[in-house]
Amino acid sequence: MTVDAESVVEFMMADEQHQNMLSYLERGRKFETATGQYLDEQFIAEMRLWAETPPPWEPVVNLDDIVSEAALRKHNLPFAPVKGYLEHINEVMKAFPRNEEACDAVAQKQVERHVRAKALEN
Repeated sequence: MTVDAESVVEFMMADEQHQNMLSYLERGRKFETATGQYLDEQFIAEMRLWAETPPPWEPVVNLDDIVSEAALRKHNLPFAPVKGYLEHINEVMKAFPRNEEACDAVAQKQVERHVRAKALEN
């Protein structure tokens, strides 16, 4: 079976979002009663905090929880106000030294999971 890189990346992103959602639900949906406006404000604040924090970054659990709650509600978070933060984070990530061996191991594991998932579909 030939593995399509774009398909693997899509799988990785969906899998990470799924894992974040499960974790959020298991921990009790702390933003369940928050308003959409509050989610928007917290999303922007968390993105700003992430962009202002130098690597290595700790897991962004609060941000993941906000994104998970928004997804559960089908609430669109405001990405226009955080575009600059995302660009900054991407630039920092590009400049930060990577452990290529660790990256390769993670990528290989994701490819294997993707192949198993595709086999289950067939």
